[in-house]
Amino acid sequence: MMNGYGSNAYRYDYAEEPEEETLSLREREYEKAQKKEIVLTEIKRKKEDKKIKRSIVFNIVLLVVLGLTVAFRYASVTQINYENHRLEKEYEALNAEAENIQLNIESNMSISEIANEAEKRLGMHKPLSYQIKYINVDAMDQTEYQNTEFTKEDVSDAPWYERAYENIKLFLGLI
Repeated sequence: MMNGYGSNAYRYDYAEEPEEETLSLREREYEKAQKKEIVLTEIKRKKEDKKIKRSIVFNIVLLVVLGLTVAFRYASVTQINYENHRLEKEYEALNAEAENIQLNIESNMSISEIANEAEKRLGMHKPLSYQIKYINVDAMDQTEYQNTEFTKEDVSDAPWYERAYENIKLFLGLI
């Protein structure tokens, strides 16, 4: 509304003020209630956001821990495989060395090598014909047999727990 002086300001009527004051009190209370409700909903929303953020952080931490666990297991398996490969190479080298030693032993155990060593190092030689004497030995069977009876202890009269104990001892080799 415009007053007569060319002002764009609203004209207040003092007679309507008490009604406006009562309305404004009601409005103020309503606004306060709305503000409280807005604040409460805002607090609830922030709490829910915090819960969601916590759950997201927890899930991320859990995934990182699981990922590190899997990586650690793969690293352990890889390390064990390297160790296994190294031990296999060492085993093959030792087997080759053992075969070489076995061949060396077999070649040194030949009759001709033994004869050469006996002649050279020990000064031995083959006996001459006049140094050889033959002895006749009658061949007879001298094997003697002794009557031996093998008996097994009869534990059928023993209680079941003693038989079970004996069986366990036999199984474990603790006789």
